[in-house]
Amino acid sequence: GIRYAVKWTSTTAWSLAVPIGAGTNRLTLQAFDCHGRLLTSLIDTIQVVNNSGVPSPLGFVVLNELHYHPINEGGGFVELHNTHPHVAFDLSNWRLDGADYTFAEGSVILPGGFFVVTSDTNVFTLTYTNAPLPGGQYAGTLQNDGELLRLVRPITTNLDEVIDAVRYSDRAPWPAAADGFGASLQSIDPALERTRAANWAAATPTPGAPNSMRTTLTPFPSLWLNELLVFN
Repeated sequence: GIRYAVKWTSTTAWSLAVPIGAGTNRLTLQAFDCHGRLLTSLIDTIQVVNNSGVPSPLGFVVLNELHYHPINEGGGFVELHNTHPHVAFDLSNWRLDGADYTFAEGSVILPGGFFVVTSDTNVFTLTYTNAPLPGGQYAGTLQNDGELLRLVRPITTNLDEVIDAVRYSDRAPWPAAADGFGASLQSIDPALERTRAANWAAATPTPGAPNSMRTTLTPFPSLWLNELLVFN
């Protein structure tokens, strides 16, 4: 009952990316005509067995690039990246808190792939002519002076799981060049915490593609100064 985007490879051939769960998956394909009517003669069922299990997206699906203050109004975007080399993740009904966006049913991020949501789809496509089409348009506004962005997966009606989060800023130690000077904030090493300003750099936007600043960093120390009372 979920609509997934079809990629046409020719006039008669197409492919479809559908994430599967552990064990036996029974997939029913249904076709509709241009008026939305079900074509009962074009229904097929496929059974797929997955013996590898499905890992948690925690640590794999990350906030990868933030263009919170573009030069052209409406050109902002948030990019997710799936660092898992083999597993696709279903983003259906996930939320991007801070940008006021809920991922549509059928949203899938492929292994090693990217998923971009933008503040204005029309401006985005005119600005980044070589970039893949964005997956959606968020209703909120990314604050120029910084805010908390959270990627949230709903578990039940009253239970959410935070998959990734970052509180960016335009003040040191965050790079000021991302605040209206044409650059975006790009994660340097997606395998490390995005909460650290040292894991972000300002560079020319690369939506839907690997970050130009990407490299492997030395893991951050797990012990740091955590609280300081300056005046009692």
